[in-house]
Amino acid sequence: MIKILTIGKIKDRNIKALFEEFLRRLNRFYTILLVEFKDENGILKLIEKEDSYIVICDSEGSQLSSMDFSNFIKDKINNKNLIFVIGDENGLGNEIKLKANFKLSFGKMTFLHDMFKLILIEQIYRAFTIIKGMRYHK
Repeated sequence: MIKILTIGKIKDRNIKALFEEFLRRLNRFYTILLVEFKDENGILKLIEKEDSYIVICDSEGSQLSSMDFSNFIKDKINNKNLIFVIGDENGLGNEIKLKANFKLSFGKMTFLHDMFKLILIEQIYRAFTIIKGMRYHK
């Protein structure tokens, strides 16, 4: 299972509709779950209970190409559950950062919170289309 843990709900209805479309497409390949929290405490409680590979989205993390990201996901889901954590507009606190197995960056730019959730799920979808040999990536 892949979980996307995030602080706050998607507010923009157009972005939410696109997010849900990618979520629907992804769930044909693999179980993906979005879990929205009010604050970091909820995320901390959940990841402390889980035996999962924790990826935090952080501008100081490593950047991967879409092909590399696809290989990363394929490798990690073969071993255990995968959790992506998205902070709020202030990023993530040190306590969560210390629990991360990997820090993933989508570049130095700042994105709208709702938009970043959409970008992440689209990249996860792209990764699965690469794994499955589908034409979407081309």
